[in-house]
Amino acid sequence: MIASAPARIHQSYSRLVSCLCIAACLLASSGCGETGDPLDAARLDRNQATWTASGPADYNLEWQSISSRNQSVYRVYVRNGKVESVRLLRPDGKAIALKPAEPEFYSIPGLFRTIREELAQSKLSKPFGQPPNTTVVLTIRSDPELGYPTLYRRDILGVDERMGIDVTRFEPTKASIPPPDPPR
Repeated sequence: MIASAPARIHQSYSRLVSCLCIAACLLASSGCGETGDPLDAARLDRNQATWTASGPADYNLEWQSISSRNQSVYRVYVRNGKVESVRLLRPDGKAIALKPAEPEFYSIPGLFRTIREELAQSKLSKPFGQPPNTTVVLTIRSDPELGYPTLYRRDILGVDERMGIDVTRFEPTKASIPPPDPPR
């Protein structure tokens, strides 16, 4: 039996809707492996206020910067609210001391600053140097008690260039800072 024109249109429409649903699911799962909640300035303000009110002045932090081209893991030691040491974790497990120009960039307040700058960049007419009207998706996940970001993702639709931050370890402590590993 040959389907009527309205039936064929309905079948085509159903197939299109199914394909769009599958494409949306694939797009949602194609980020850097993890997702968070949509990022907006109000949420970032609330999270930062929580951190400012409740965050400890002494902590050890380990976080990784993830991009399409690079992945780096940092171990950061903060005492009395000041970054005392930043280390790069090599693939062989050695923690090599870094001497960054702005060590505070590696702390929790520094992560907030980076994410806030990313949010501002996403609002520009040419976000991240892309053509006008490019869609940028920013997501965040935060620690429910202290407010610090545990995951941040930036995806630019149509561009295979991702950026992310994962906090892999956070430990409030006043313990002494261990010496770095030798470079070799």
